[in-house]
Amino acid sequence: VMQSFVKAIMCNWMVSLAVFLGGATNDLVGKLVAVWFPISTFVAIGLEHSVANLFLMPAAMLLNASMSWGDIIFRNVLPVLAGNAVAGALVVAASYSYQFGGLGGKRRAIFAEKLAKRERRKTLLKVRETVGVAVEESSSALAGLAQSSKNVVNNMVETVGGSRRTASALFASKKNTEQ
Repeated sequence: VMQSFVKAIMCNWMVSLAVFLGGATNDLVGKLVAVWFPISTFVAIGLEHSVANLFLMPAAMLLNASMSWGDIIFRNVLPVLAGNAVAGALVVAASYSYQFGGLGGKRRAIFAEKLAKRERRKTLLKVRETVGVAVEESSSALAGLAQSSKNVVNNMVETVGGSRRTASALFASKKNTEQ
């Protein structure tokens, strides 16, 4: 009886894992693969599930197995049903409630705080990166503007210098012709 109870706990853990994994996937192939591994595990190692046993035990009786209805109900169905209930309530539901629900209240608050801190850090890094790119672009633009200004000034100096030389040459030639 105790062996059936423990096998039922482990079996419902596998069945609940199959349900969880099946719900976590989006496509049919993923669901089939996710469900297949835990269910195959519980069948291969001989764990006991109450719904499966409600089919297998009467089928065994139809094939003239040496068992009575009392054996089926009191030595298998009830201990397995209790083990499945314990696994569903304590092993699976309590662990999920501790992780995501009311049993893990303070733990969830700490997790939410850490998550918010991480999100702020990611946002700050993104802002720094954006500002860094903007500063780089601004620096490049300022350097280009400075070079353009320098070129304009040099052109002006050359133009003004050339104009002065031309004016000086004209003035000198006019003086020479007057004399």
